[in-house]
Amino acid sequence: MTEVVKRGRGRPRKKPGYDLSRLESDFVGKVVHLYQEPYDDREYRDPSLPTIRSVASQLDTTLLRVRKILISADMFSTDTSRQVNELHRKGYSIDDIIYMTGLKRASVHSYLPYARFPYNLDEISSNSERIKLCKKRKKICHMISFHNENLDNYINEAIDLFEGYAFIYECYKRFTYECIGDSIIIKGTDIRYTRDEILHYYHANGKGQMYLDHILKRLDDKHGKESD
Repeated sequence: MTEVVKRGRGRPRKKPGYDLSRLESDFVGKVVHLYQEPYDDREYRDPSLPTIRSVASQLDTTLLRVRKILISADMFSTDTSRQVNELHRKGYSIDDIIYMTGLKRASVHSYLPYARFPYNLDEISSNSERIKLCKKRKKICHMISFHNENLDNYINEAIDLFEGYAFIYECYKRFTYECIGDSIIIKGTDIRYTRDEILHYYHANGKGQMYLDHILKRLDDKHGKESD
């Protein structure tokens, strides 16, 4: 009796190594990283940062697709997008939303997030926060360098922003600190300073600007890597 080997039904895959979900995830990652920072029309965003149009052009795709990805990643918010999503959450149909907003069907769909989003939102959020913190640190360093008025206020703000930052000293040894009230505590040691002591050291030492220049260079290198 001849043994019959049953073959699987359906056509064989033309591209066995083709993984659609992985490709979609990779594309979403490119959009997110090129856009760099979230946009919310209620908050300030540096106008020199990439726009939806520039990202779409760079990736050779449509504005609507890029916008939908960014909305799904919680990286784009406008009055219109919030209105469309609020109506959708309330149960209005696409046709209802078209009628109520005056938008075209394709635009309405582009303002709604993907039902199944092939990307790790926690990773997006974490990377975005790192970039924003890096830019805040650079900005406060520039403020200290070029503004004599309110200098102590800027230095105090810098103390808060640089909590957890890895400083380098004495042949590339590293240290970080944490802020507890008025105290700045060097992690892993018993060393602590008050904010007034830090201010006095900055003004009296004469090397404050040299340290700022060094930190700015490191931040430029770090931000460049995180934005790639």
